Amino acid sequence: MQDTTLQFKTANDLWNFKMKIDLSEMEINFNNNTLLSQFSPEQIALAIEEFKAHVKDKPKN
Repeated sequence: MQDTTLQFKTANDLWNFKMKIDLSEMEINFNNNTLLSQFSPEQIALAIEEFKAHVKDKPKN
């Protein structure tokens, strides 16, 4: 799997999605409402369909 960044419209949506999935390693950024992790295709679909998230590229360091 590859690192993927998901951006949510609200911090509440981000948190609800995080609580619904089972991932132990992720980077959370509440400044721009993003999660960075290795999500499964099913988790990405859930984020998009239920939480209206957008898929972003991995940020460059």
